[in-house]
Amino acid sequence: MTQLFDDKGNVMPVTVIEAGPCYVTQIPRPEKDGYLATQLGFGEVRKQARLTRGALGHLGQREQQASQSLAIWACAAQR
Repeated sequence: MTQLFDDKGNVMPVTVIEAGPCYVTQIPRPEKDGYLATQLGFGEVRKQARLTRGALGHLGQREQQASQSLAIWACAAQR
């Protein structure tokens, strides 16, 4: 939490969120995976040894930067 001041000097409480850079690590397709979604990676891993072999293989297939966090968002299927 922090605070900002407007032109009149009023204090407004705000929360600062770090939201980038994010990398698209995978786009599952209905034909192959059975659903449509987007997987994003966020944050750099300082030591690649801290990742599992599965995560390294998943990211290594696409020669992408190792991410500290992976999240997947489902998309509405297009007809």
